[in-house]
Amino acid sequence: PSAYVFSALPAGKVAAVHRGTAVLKVLDINTGKLLRSVVLGGEDVDRGRSMYGALPKPSQSSNVSQPALVISGASGPSGDMFLLIGPFTPSEGARVVRIDANGAVVSSLRCGYEGFKAEDGPPQLVAVDDKELYLASRAGHVRVYPLTAMATP
Repeated sequence: PSAYVFSALPAGKVAAVHRGTAVLKVLDINTGKLLRSVVLGGEDVDRGRSMYGALPKPSQSSNVSQPALVISGASGPSGDMFLLIGPFTPSEGARVVRIDANGAVVSSLRCGYEGFKAEDGPPQLVAVDDKELYLASRAGHVRVYPLTAMATP
């Protein structure tokens, strides 16, 4: 997979979040200029960063993929980004943070994923529409969460 999660923003801008560092870069696609670079923070991102830092890193000669701090991302209709932050455990639930184009955490949600079969794996993909958040496993199992459940920091 790419080292970045990309998301379209309004007014000809695109956001790229580095999977391993959670650094947000906002680019103007018309001029090619970097508009901002922000290290994402907040309780859920910091928790993921702590857990990610404690993971053993595979050797470069290994075929094992590198775990990601930012697993997946999606753009909401308002232009906010929804990021699935890892790693996480079933007891904690999957961490999803909503950030604005400036990199500020707008809200967050811990998503239980009961019903996902062990062989399907945990949530790996996030999608959003104007009312709901969707988490899916690579095997296609999907859970739906209301956006109204997202807590503000």
